[in-house]
Amino acid sequence: MSKPQNDERVLRFFPVNNDSPRVLTPAQIECFNKNGYVKPLDVFTPLEADENRRYFDKLLDQTHQQGRNSYSINGYHTTHAAIWDLTTHPRILDYVQDILGENFVCWVTHYFCKLPNDPKSVPWHQDASYWPLTPSKTVTVWLAIDDTTCENSAMKVISSSYRTGHLKFTHVEDREVVLSQEVIDAELYGDVEYFELQAGQISLHSDMLIHGSDPN
Repeated sequence: MSKPQNDERVLRFFPVNNDSPRVLTPAQIECFNKNGYVKPLDVFTPLEADENRRYFDKLLDQTHQQGRNSYSINGYHTTHAAIWDLTTHPRILDYVQDILGENFVCWVTHYFCKLPNDPKSVPWHQDASYWPLTPSKTVTVWLAIDDTTCENSAMKVISSSYRTGHLKFTHVEDREVVLSQEVIDAELYGDVEYFELQAGQISLHSDMLIHGSDPN
């Protein structure tokens, strides 16, 4: 099957219509529909979050020993049972089901690890621009392995920016970045908010929401 071009794809926000959510409150669903995200959502206890961190540290060490960088732990749910178990944890799936409905598929996972003093940033972008899916109805679960703050490169978003549809972007060539696409004049589309989460919490955001992160 050929990859659809942007002008052939359905790139838009799909509002949630759920009169009987399992774990999200009606107010949280309203927040997702209004802002394009909902957070923070509790998933793991402090002890479970510590175990998540220990597993990641081990995996990161193995990755470095193999000569690869911290961003390369991508798609491991198909090869590592512990990541599969994390991805399919019932507490996470309950939240996702309230947004997407009963039938959905996890098609990608990524440990997005920005180490201390890493100069790279993630420019403002929309996930749907990168992903060859149509319609663009993906929700991202962002799990905090560590406490995330503005000081250590917490994700930032442009609230309600999904309303603008698919936006034009350029490719960054003048600075160090993790992803190259950058939405033009992104901050004109709404207010900037940082997702400061505690380890073990998650956020959910639409693939049409503008987001990025600063250097750590």
